Amino acid sequence: MEGCSQITLSNYKYDLDMFINKVNKDLRIVISDDARKFLLDHQEKIHCNNATIDNIRRIILCFINFLEIEEYIVKNQVKKIHQIRKEQLIKETYSDEMIEKLRINCNNIRDLSIIDIWYSCRRIS
Repeated sequence: MEGCSQITLSNYKYDLDMFINKVNKDLRIVISDDARKFLLDHQEKIHCNNATIDNIRRIILCFINFLEIEEYIVKNQVKKIHQIRKEQLIKETYSDEMIEKLRINCNNIRDLSIIDIWYSCRRIS
Protein backbone atom coordinates (compact mmCIF):
# COMPACT_ATOMS: atom_id res chain seq x y z
CA MET A 1 0.00 0.00 0.00
CA GLU A 2 2.97 2.29 0.54
CA GLY A 3 3.56 4.51 -2.45
CA CYS A 4 0.13 3.89 -4.01
CA SER A 5 -1.92 6.83 -5.20
CA GLN A 6 -5.27 7.64 -3.64
CA ILE A 7 -6.97 6.51 -6.86
CA THR A 8 -5.22 3.12 -6.72
CA LEU A 9 -6.18 2.65 -3.08
CA SER A 10 -9.77 3.59 -3.88
CA ASN A 11 -9.82 1.01 -6.70
CA TYR A 12 -8.41 -1.66 -4.37
CA LYS A 13 -11.08 -0.85 -1.80
CA TYR A 14 -13.82 -1.01 -4.43
CA ASP A 15 -12.68 -4.44 -5.67
CA LEU A 16 -12.29 -5.82 -2.15
CA ASP A 17 -15.68 -4.46 -1.07
CA MET A 18 -17.29 -6.15 -4.07
CA PHE A 19 -15.55 -9.43 -3.24
CA ILE A 20 -16.47 -9.34 0.45
CA ASN A 21 -20.11 -8.42 -0.29
CA LYS A 22 -20.49 -11.05 -3.01
CA VAL A 23 -18.89 -13.88 -0.99
CA ASN A 24 -20.92 -12.79 2.05
CA LYS A 25 -19.13 -14.98 4.58
CA ASP A 26 -16.48 -14.67 7.25
CA LEU A 27 -13.08 -14.17 5.59
CA ARG A 28 -11.59 -16.81 7.89
CA ILE A 29 -13.56 -19.48 6.02
CA VAL A 30 -13.29 -18.16 2.45
CA ILE A 31 -11.88 -20.82 0.13
CA SER A 32 -10.44 -20.69 -3.36
CA ASP A 33 -13.75 -21.78 -4.92
CA ASP A 34 -15.42 -18.71 -3.42
CA ALA A 35 -12.87 -16.46 -5.09
CA ARG A 36 -13.04 -18.39 -8.39
CA LYS A 37 -16.82 -18.06 -8.49
CA PHE A 38 -16.59 -14.36 -7.70
CA LEU A 39 -14.04 -13.78 -10.47
CA LEU A 40 -16.04 -15.76 -13.03
CA ASP A 41 -19.32 -14.03 -12.12
CA HIS A 42 -17.64 -10.63 -12.13
CA GLN A 43 -16.08 -11.20 -15.54
CA GLU A 44 -19.43 -12.23 -17.00
CA LYS A 45 -21.20 -9.30 -15.35
CA ILE A 46 -18.92 -6.50 -16.54
CA HIS A 47 -17.57 -8.20 -19.70
CA CYS A 48 -13.95 -7.41 -18.92
CA ASN A 49 -10.81 -9.08 -20.24
CA ASN A 50 -8.54 -11.57 -18.49
CA ALA A 51 -6.01 -8.88 -17.57
CA THR A 52 -8.63 -7.01 -15.52
CA ILE A 53 -9.81 -10.19 -13.80
CA ASP A 54 -6.21 -11.18 -13.04
CA ASN A 55 -5.62 -7.78 -11.44
CA ILE A 56 -8.66 -8.31 -9.21
CA ARG A 57 -7.41 -11.83 -8.39
CA ARG A 58 -4.06 -10.34 -7.39
CA ILE A 59 -5.70 -7.69 -5.19
CA ILE A 60 -7.79 -10.33 -3.40
CA LEU A 61 -4.75 -12.58 -2.99
CA CYS A 62 -2.64 -9.77 -1.52
CA PHE A 63 -5.39 -8.85 0.92
CA ILE A 64 -5.85 -12.45 2.08
CA ASN A 65 -2.04 -12.79 2.37
CA PHE A 66 -2.06 -9.71 4.58
CA LEU A 67 -4.75 -11.26 6.78
CA GLU A 68 -2.65 -14.41 7.11
CA ILE A 69 0.56 -12.54 7.91
CA GLU A 70 -1.22 -10.43 10.52
CA GLU A 71 -2.74 -13.65 11.92
CA TYR A 72 -6.35 -12.64 11.35
CA ILE A 73 -6.76 -15.95 9.49
CA VAL A 74 -4.93 -19.24 9.93
CA LYS A 75 -4.33 -20.18 6.29
CA ASN A 76 -4.70 -18.42 2.96
CA GLN A 77 -6.95 -20.69 0.91
CA VAL A 78 -7.11 -18.22 -2.00
CA LYS A 79 -3.45 -18.67 -2.94
CA LYS A 80 -4.45 -21.83 -4.82
CA ILE A 81 -5.82 -19.67 -7.65
CA HIS A 82 -3.17 -19.37 -10.33
CA GLN A 83 -2.47 -16.39 -12.50
CA ILE A 84 -5.01 -15.96 -15.26
CA ARG A 85 -3.57 -16.13 -18.76
CA LYS A 86 -3.67 -12.92 -20.72
CA GLU A 87 -3.64 -12.53 -24.47
CA GLN A 88 -0.18 -11.57 -25.65
CA LEU A 89 -0.24 -8.64 -28.04
CA ILE A 90 2.44 -8.70 -30.70
CA LYS A 91 3.53 -5.20 -31.53
CA GLU A 92 3.92 -4.37 -35.17
CA THR A 93 7.41 -3.30 -36.15
CA TYR A 94 8.17 -0.67 -38.73
CA SER A 95 10.13 -1.57 -41.81
CA ASP A 96 12.93 0.63 -43.08
CA GLU A 97 10.65 1.65 -45.95
CA MET A 98 7.93 2.80 -43.58
CA ILE A 99 10.42 4.83 -41.57
CA GLU A 100 11.73 6.42 -44.74
CA LYS A 101 8.17 7.38 -45.74
CA LEU A 102 7.72 9.02 -42.34
CA ARG A 103 10.99 10.92 -42.78
CA ILE A 104 10.06 12.10 -46.29
CA ASN A 105 6.71 13.43 -45.06
CA CYS A 106 8.22 15.50 -42.28
CA ASN A 107 7.48 19.19 -42.80
CA ASN A 108 10.30 20.59 -40.71
CA ILE A 109 13.57 19.74 -39.01
CA ARG A 110 11.86 19.30 -35.63
CA ASP A 111 9.57 16.54 -36.92
CA LEU A 112 12.46 14.86 -38.71
CA SER A 113 14.52 14.97 -35.52
CA ILE A 114 11.68 13.40 -33.53
CA ILE A 115 11.36 10.56 -36.05
CA ASP A 116 15.13 9.97 -36.09
CA ILE A 117 15.44 9.95 -32.30
CA TRP A 118 12.38 7.69 -31.94
CA TYR A 119 13.69 5.26 -34.54
CA SER A 120 17.19 5.16 -33.11
CA CYS A 121 15.79 4.41 -29.62
CA ARG A 122 13.56 1.62 -30.93
CA ARG A 123 16.46 -0.12 -32.67
CA ILE A 124 18.45 -0.29 -29.42
CA SER A 125 15.70 -1.97 -27.39
